[in-house]
Amino acid sequence: MTPEAFRQHFPGLDAYVHVNNCSRGALSKEVQAALNAYQQDWLTKGSPWNEWAGTWETTRAHYAQLINTDADTIALFSSVSQAIGIVMQSTATSNRKTIVLDDANFPTVFYLARALESHGFTVKTVKRCEDGSSDGLKNAVDETTALVVIPHVSYQTGELFEVKSIIENAQAKGAKVLLDGYQALGIVPTDMQDLQPDYYTSGSHKYLLGMEGIAFLHVRADHLSTYSPMPGWFAAPDLMKMNTTDPALSNTARRYEGGTLPVSLCYGTNAALELLRSAEPLDALGHVRGLCDGVFDTCEQLGIEVMTPREASRRAAMITVVSENAQAACDDLEAHRIIASARGNGIRFSFHAYNTRDEVTQIQRWLASAWQQFNQGGKQ
Repeated sequence: MTPEAFRQHFPGLDAYVHVNNCSRGALSKEVQAALNAYQQDWLTKGSPWNEWAGTWETTRAHYAQLINTDADTIALFSSVSQAIGIVMQSTATSNRKTIVLDDANFPTVFYLARALESHGFTVKTVKRCEDGSSDGLKNAVDETTALVVIPHVSYQTGELFEVKSIIENAQAKGAKVLLDGYQALGIVPTDMQDLQPDYYTSGSHKYLLGMEGIAFLHVRADHLSTYSPMPGWFAAPDLMKMNTTDPALSNTARRYEGGTLPVSLCYGTNAALELLRSAEPLDALGHVRGLCDGVFDTCEQLGIEVMTPREASRRAAMITVVSENAQAACDDLEAHRIIASARGNGIRFSFHAYNTRDEVTQIQRWLASAWQQFNQGGKQ
């Protein structure tokens, strides 16, 4: 499948330039059809429980295949925040009392980690070096560290981090590692057999092109029997036994799960993941890096500051441009039918395999026409 052929699955892209994939992927024909199928099944079959339960297991299997792991290591949740919260709950029982955070983590991580301070934990936040070095983070891990939380890609700058050495360093010192892949998965190839984090989480509605309300947590197999944080009904080995006198737990990652997940979202997410699998021959990472290059070139010509590293190997699908009023800039972009997103003082342009060089040209024209909106003033 070529990028052009992949694009044909997203009819809405004829109406606007969608470069907001770091917040929300575009709607495909397959996902739209799957949501219609869910409504039809509900209408004509009432409540086909066994069929609907099968959609959860299909979603679990898709996630497992995507990151090269076994489906039994995958727990399903409604959000990545919920999955991270479960990991933090499990950490609360640790005899080690330090949490080490990369400062590029999403805000949820900081809220959840600081909630552990009431349990006697110390939270260390480590700022990365400008050259992308993780030496400071590695040095912050010691014999008191219970958990290290790192992103695969920064939600703010789009920087792609070399996470394997961080994981190995922390584990060698007896700490566990949670890797947040939400801004990477779907673009950056991710292999649990290679990276070996203790925990890995991601969700569906960004580069995976699925639905909000569905996310997952991969729990490394050797941790499955060590802790069960606040399980719910779905943590049982057999849901329909309704065992209230001796509620056993599944010996898989299902033991981490809570209550009923929205079936409709699984319909849509399964369709999206099947579409992505059909597009696997595409070099999505190489494609989006090439598109980012075009934005970089224009920013350099205009003297506009960029947060994202210039080196292709240190970035994925996003380039973040500095603006004095990023939200106003994004509003102006939308008026030009270009959908981007603002975070702090950054305008995030985030690409997918369906984006084109013609769309980059539209962004370049907008940058040239709006240079007054940027911190360094730009060049006329």
